[in-house]
Amino acid sequence: MIRLILLGATIVVAFDALASLLLPLVGGSLLWMFIGETLVYCGTGVAASRLGGFWKGARGGAGVAAIDATIGWGMTWAIGTGRVSELTPVNVTIVFTVMVSVGALAGGVGALLGRLARPASVAS
Repeated sequence: MIRLILLGATIVVAFDALASLLLPLVGGSLLWMFIGETLVYCGTGVAASRLGGFWKGARGGAGVAAIDATIGWGMTWAIGTGRVSELTPVNVTIVFTVMVSVGALAGGVGALLGRLARPASVAS
């Protein structure tokens, strides 16, 4: 499970870096970046659910989001797109809480989608 979360985190941080570099050039919104991140959380949930069901999927998405909310945000801050006008402990806590909650929700949705996508077992 840890390897899966680290893989998902690597993908989402790489996505953040690429999006942070491209958004100023194409004039895109940070909303598109958030949607892309959420898709990575969901994909992690699909993969994690195969290891142990719905709750592993939700935890996988939350774990990737927690890394994204720390390392990913720090990296986008360094590039320039992740900067906020007022950085206070309360704002940081709110962003972290929202991102981890979205990650858990997206991971849970991914787990459900993964369950629906599994082929039904055939009785012989």
